[in-house]
Amino acid sequence: MKIRLKRLVAGEKAKADDLAKQKYREGRSLESTGDLVGAIDSYHVAEDAIPGFKPAVKSLANIRKKMEKTSERKRLNLSTWSFARGVLAYLDRDWAKAWRIWTERLKLEPNNVSLANATALAENNFKRMMIK
Repeated sequence: MKIRLKRLVAGEKAKADDLAKQKYREGRSLESTGDLVGAIDSYHVAEDAIPGFKPAVKSLANIRKKMEKTSERKRLNLSTWSFARGVLAYLDRDWAKAWRIWTERLKLEPNNVSLANATALAENNFKRMMIK
């Protein structure tokens, strides 16, 4: 009985490890294409699969640092500043705040596709959170 239980636990751990590594690679790929919000989602899934998964934690910290630096610049266009503020909220899994920030900016820039995608992701995550 103990052997089966150990195998079961080892199998679950291996699945979580594989998922974390896969989502981390996906996040790196998304980040390289400029899809920060998608990358953040992937890193969050990797971190949820294995709490404290170092590569994902490090990547999230790098994104946070980059966005904080961007939002603190003195001369910055409003669109970039709004996006950076939304990303910071999204990193904290504050879906409602990210959605609010991006929705307000989207009213001024209805043709901004990346902002529309980020807004939709934040809205979907907020709805999922409310259902749970």
